[in-house]
Amino acid sequence: MKATKANLLEFFRKSPHFFVAALCLFLPVRLWALEPEEIWERVSPSVVRIESTLLNGEQKQGSGFICEIEGKKYILSNRHVVLGAKEVRVGISVKHLVFAPTYRISPELDLALIEVPKEVRAPALKKRISELRTGERLYAVGFPLGLNKAITQGLLSSQTEKILQFDAPISSGSSGGPLVDKEGLVIGIVTAASTSSANQIAQNLNFAIKTTVIPKLELFRDPIISFYDAWRELVGAESALIDGLKDQSVFEVCDYLQRELAAAVYQADAKLSPDPVREFNELQADCLRELEPV
Repeated sequence: MKATKANLLEFFRKSPHFFVAALCLFLPVRLWALEPEEIWERVSPSVVRIESTLLNGEQKQGSGFICEIEGKKYILSNRHVVLGAKEVRVGISVKHLVFAPTYRISPELDLALIEVPKEVRAPALKKRISELRTGERLYAVGFPLGLNKAITQGLLSSQTEKILQFDAPISSGSSGGPLVDKEGLVIGIVTAASTSSANQIAQNLNFAIKTTVIPKLELFRDPIISFYDAWRELVGAESALIDGLKDQSVFEVCDYLQRELAAAVYQADAKLSPDPVREFNELQADCLRELEPV
């Protein structure tokens, strides 16, 4: 006889565990696994677009997401998305970008924290704290190639103590976006992708930094600090003059240094090389620019 839900209920009614069995029959499987459209609805409002303008005018674009660290909301992204920027704009879409007050970077990992502008109101995504299993389904959300916000899906291909390897499609501009599990919990920060070369073929080899290794807030540093000593040597400025800027944001310091350079070029006693503008540009590149991911 064909088994129906009614037949099964009649069978379990005679069992001492009737209520438990009946409950299991009607529990939806989706209780533990959201559909892709549900993942999108839950995650996308907290994913932001990031546009950085470097000292030399170069533009960079990436992704990030709202998170909570030590009780305060921040935008978490990759260091290479913002490092060297004199200004950073963020927003939930390309049409709603506003200037971020400041940012800090992790000296050890390709991570950055951006202060959330008051105009950006979005909930913080929750991090997953349970252990990951290779083969789990996952989703990447971000702004690939600077286009509209998008979602892709794939599998957790492999993992180490700090890095996740996955095969969900990503592109330039996806860096900094969240990698989430089937419940919409963040498991990693999309960081890099391997590309094919003349002698090697790479397909679907993408990498993310695990959220479990995000440093404490106090370990994120202002990126301009490493610039001080080199600037002193270049222009012969007094240490106290530069040290007095340490309490200001990275953007204020960058603007100050550019103004000081312009003034020093026309001072006869300035201790500068014959081509101070070129030397300044090379200096800021050496001090502020990091290698882009593969």
